[in-house]
Amino acid sequence: MRELAKEARVGRREHRNRVAAVIVSAGMLMATPLLAQEEGPASAKGKAVDKTGKGYTAAFVIDPATKKVYFEENADMVLPTASMAKMMTCLIAVERVSHGLLKLDKPVTISARASKMGGSQIYAKAGQTFPMQTLLAAAMIQSANDAATAIAEDIAGSNEAFADMMNERAKQLGLTKSTFYDPHGLPNAKDPEHVDKMSARDLATLGIELMKYPLMRQYAKAATFPFENGTFTAGLTNPNHLVNPAKRDYMPAATGIKTGYSAPAGFCVTASAEKGGRQVVAVVMGATKRYGPQSSFGIAARLMNEAFAK
Repeated sequence: MRELAKEARVGRREHRNRVAAVIVSAGMLMATPLLAQEEGPASAKGKAVDKTGKGYTAAFVIDPATKKVYFEENADMVLPTASMAKMMTCLIAVERVSHGLLKLDKPVTISARASKMGGSQIYAKAGQTFPMQTLLAAAMIQSANDAATAIAEDIAGSNEAFADMMNERAKQLGLTKSTFYDPHGLPNAKDPEHVDKMSARDLATLGIELMKYPLMRQYAKAATFPFENGTFTAGLTNPNHLVNPAKRDYMPAATGIKTGYSAPAGFCVTASAEKGGRQVVAVVMGATKRYGPQSSFGIAARLMNEAFAK
C-alpha cells in the first residue's frame, strides 16, 4: 500500500511538473503524423515474420489481475522487439523517479550520438536540453529513438551501460527470454544478431509492470501529445492505431501500450484494453501487415475481444 501511495504522489507531482517548453496550441494535437511515426511500409517480410503461416509469428494474451492466459502461440520464442524495447527504458526511468533517484524536471542535454539515431525521433539537436519528462513522453508516444538514447545516457552514461541495467532489471522481473543491447530496439546493420530480443510472454510481463505507473498509463493511451522543437512542430503522434480514433484499427477499449516495427521484427504490438473493469494484455509479434484485420493491431484487437467474451 505504501508503494501505491507513493505512485499516486508521483503521478500528482508529474502533472505539476509539466514544463512550458512542451506546451503548444491545441491545434497541433491533430497534426499529420510523419512516415517514421508509422513504423514501416505496408507489409513486412523479415526472417522473424509470419512463422505460423497465419500472418504473425507469436502471440500471447493474459489477464494481468488473475494471470489467466487466454491465448498463446510461440509465446516463448525469442524474437526481435523493435521499439517495444523502449518499455524497459521507460520502466527503469520511471522506477527511479518513484524512488526519488530521478526528477521529472531534470534537464537532459542531447548528445551528438543521440541526435543521430534516426528512425522515429523528435529531431533533437546535439546540445539541446529537454526535461526528463519530455523525453519520456517522446519515447513512449512518438517512439523517439533520440529521446530513448538521451534517457539512457543520462541515467547510465551510455547506451551500453544502460543495456546492462536493462538486462539486470529483466532478471529481476523473471524475463528469461529477454536480452537487451540498447535502449531503442533499432536494427544493427553491423551485427544483425545484436538486437534487443524478447518473447511475447516476457513482453506481456514488462508491459504489465510499466502500466503500474500513472504517467506511463497516460502516455500509453495518448494518441497525440503537444510538443515542438524548432522545425518539428507537429506534436507527438502515437503509432499505436488501437488508441487513435483517427485510425481504422482503432479499438475504443484499448489503453496502450507500445508498438514496434523493423524489417527483422515485422509489425509488433504490446497492447492492453479494459472492459467492464476487466483488463487484458495482448502481444503480437512478427505480423506481416501494417493495417487491417491481419495487422498486429487487428490481430491483437481480435484476441483481446475474444478474451473479454470468455
